[in-house]
Amino acid sequence: MRSTKLVSIVVPAFNREETLERTVRSVLSQTHQDTELLIVDDRSTDSTADVARQFERRECNVRALVNQRKKGAPGARNTGLLAARGTWTVFLDSDDCLAPTMIERLLRHASGSPNVDVVTCHTRLLKTERDREIACGEFSWTPSGEITGQLLTGETYVDMNAAMMRTEHVRQIGGLDENCPSFQEWDFHIRLSRLCRYSFVPEKLVDYYQHGGQMSKNQWLSVEGLVYVLNKHKRAWIEIAGRRAWYRRCVAAEQQVNALPWNRSALYKQLIQTEPLTLVFMAANVARRMVRPIKNAAKVG
Repeated sequence: MRSTKLVSIVVPAFNREETLERTVRSVLSQTHQDTELLIVDDRSTDSTADVARQFERRECNVRALVNQRKKGAPGARNTGLLAARGTWTVFLDSDDCLAPTMIERLLRHASGSPNVDVVTCHTRLLKTERDREIACGEFSWTPSGEITGQLLTGETYVDMNAAMMRTEHVRQIGGLDENCPSFQEWDFHIRLSRLCRYSFVPEKLVDYYQHGGQMSKNQWLSVEGLVYVLNKHKRAWIEIAGRRAWYRRCVAAEQQVNALPWNRSALYKQLIQTEPLTLVFMAANVARRMVRPIKNAAKVG
């Protein structure tokens, strides 16, 4: 009989031979032992797959999976989700780590909150300098209850690494959107929050390592993902957060597109298709840019 406390921890990995072992050991060191670890290699070109297979040979609760084609982190997570056997699922990046009591603490909280479907915790931000780990901040969001509106307006957020979710609900929404250019985790929890109630443990139980190779640093891709999420969730934004919140987000998106140094036209087109009033925002920005030099000249004069 399958344990109701079995937790599936899915680790998507692409060219992580240098960090994967540290991540895996943090999972194997959990005080809650009823876990399975699924490492999904996304067609790495280094020895990531070999590291995964070595752990699979040594540990009975580790499975090494390989995507048939490169699918990116969302696709690798979905591969693991399809194979998961646990009642609960955690998605953990292959360069981050769990505190030893993370699963135990979140499960204990879930046991005392029968109507909760997602439990999160806080995250410690780290960077490495000269072989030393330096704490440089934290994610301390407190998602509680029905949070769709708060996710849409930016009042709260969910760190994917720090969330333990009922597997049945994650499957019900179809996992992650593999077509989303960026902000896949935001899109994922917007959809999941329509089904689930959230709660949190106010403890830093995940270590998130910051480095220059993270996709969030790609400015153009970030804005493209933002426009995609706006288009996808427009109806929910207006119904749940209200038109004022929707227009504010569109204004902010237009400003972010305008700040890009290149290739803005395609994003402007997508944004206008999503919200035609974006044309008004654009015209106002053009007017401000035209008036600013005149005002500056007047001050000088």
